[in-house]
Amino acid sequence: MIREKAIFSKLNQLNISDQQLFDVAVSDFDPDTCACPECEVVGCLVGFRSYERHMISVDNGKRIDIRLSVPRFLCGSCGHTHALLPDVLIPYGSYSLRFIIVVLLAYLDRACTVADLCEQWHISISTLYDWIHLFIDQHNAWCEILERICWVCRKAIDSVSSVTAFPRVFFSRFHFSFLQRRQTSHTVPVLLRIGGTRLHLYNSEMYFHPFPFYPVSCNSDQRQNTLMEVIIMSANVEPLKVAHFRFALIAPVIQRLYPDASEAAYNRRVTKDPIIRPNGTPYSYSPDTLERWTGLYRKKGMDGLIPGLRKDKDISRSLSADAINEIYRLREKYPRINGVMIHQMLIQSGFLDAKVSVRSVQRFLKENELKSARNPMVVDRKAYEMPEFGCMWQADTAYLPYITENGRSRRTFLIMIIDDHSKMIVGGCIFYNDNAYNYQKVLKQAISTYGLPDKIYMDHGSSFENEQLTLILDSLGIVESHAPVRDGAAKGYVKINITKERLNTGRPLSSLAFPYSTISISPASQFLLVES
Repeated sequence: MIREKAIFSKLNQLNISDQQLFDVAVSDFDPDTCACPECEVVGCLVGFRSYERHMISVDNGKRIDIRLSVPRFLCGSCGHTHALLPDVLIPYGSYSLRFIIVVLLAYLDRACTVADLCEQWHISISTLYDWIHLFIDQHNAWCEILERICWVCRKAIDSVSSVTAFPRVFFSRFHFSFLQRRQTSHTVPVLLRIGGTRLHLYNSEMYFHPFPFYPVSCNSDQRQNTLMEVIIMSANVEPLKVAHFRFALIAPVIQRLYPDASEAAYNRRVTKDPIIRPNGTPYSYSPDTLERWTGLYRKKGMDGLIPGLRKDKDISRSLSADAINEIYRLREKYPRINGVMIHQMLIQSGFLDAKVSVRSVQRFLKENELKSARNPMVVDRKAYEMPEFGCMWQADTAYLPYITENGRSRRTFLIMIIDDHSKMIVGGCIFYNDNAYNYQKVLKQAISTYGLPDKIYMDHGSSFENEQLTLILDSLGIVESHAPVRDGAAKGYVKINITKERLNTGRPLSSLAFPYSTISISPASQFLLVES
């Protein structure tokens, strides 16, 4: 998107409507002097269609709904299209910046209850509190440490409203708009500033995590320049967590608040017992490690505490380029062979030294998504069977044809339980409803007849996954196991049985049996052997 300047004054001094701000910004936009946000080439933007969107604003103390026509521009260099959004709008939202500020000020006036306020402005209570928390987070990222707030207040709103062209200044600093809840659905690079270090993190979710730590010797101006504005948009924040963890250990030394006789004494006391690291594992550090972290912090600040990446990361050290090319060739020619066979073929053909472990090849196949399968989109399944009758039962529900009763057509459902080893149907019944109560009736009948199984294997349907069933199985000492979501083939035995019964709905349920068994014994005979 292209963010265009629309608010040149302070937010609390606006005398024109959001509609006028939008129209003026669109009319004054010059594509010849604007750089493409994607390739940063100037003068390549040309008009390319438009789309309509709603903007909820405020006029004379009342909510209004404005319909806007947002122009789009096509970059002749990279081919990307971009929407022109003046900074009066908040991307990916319907509410204007002015509207949210007015609602927050009305909330602070306490003239009515929160419920009445939300009804007056036609918003939900959760939306109001989302705005409050979003304002607090972004205000604290914007302001210095001493100006940060725990709850929204008029002084905080005035502090951002009194900044000239605040939306544009905020966007230039953080690379997203003020009060913007989400970024785009695709991966967007986000600038992360820590002191003088510039990092890029990627993802679509956004939350704020400012680190209010400064060297003790910094004055107020230096603190403003070294403020760590951390806007994190990635689930992978391990480097920052590690830096925060390291600082927490050395903070008493940096701030000279340790009760020990010296820094060395403090380091020895802290590292006497194992320390829980950010990943949850205990680790025994040496006093020299804390001393080294202290030196790095005093020299480089928080940048020195952030762990660096290995230079050989994602590069195989045991597999040569020729061996890697041969792996790809073998996988294409023999898609079903596993890592052990590929390892043997590489050694036999001279591409790999015999000292290289098979685990190196298997790891390469896994990291590059080269694990064997007939089709990359199909799960590579292997047959299995429990060793004895009653080790595991499988349960599932089938949709059967409609039947007419008393002039009313009703759907029927077959709930079936089979034994995994013998393939014998231990329970089953046809119902008008597929629910937890009917499944528990079938389960009770099966247990009364054949005893308690060790495990029951089911899917995630509401009939098979509920608190009451979990309580029943736990009370009976039966393990509850569920197949992966949307993976019906994981319950292949019961699925095949159900498919057969769809084709033979005229047979009585007592005659249902699975004719095949990998042990070459009929289900009835196998069950009699177990009983004897």
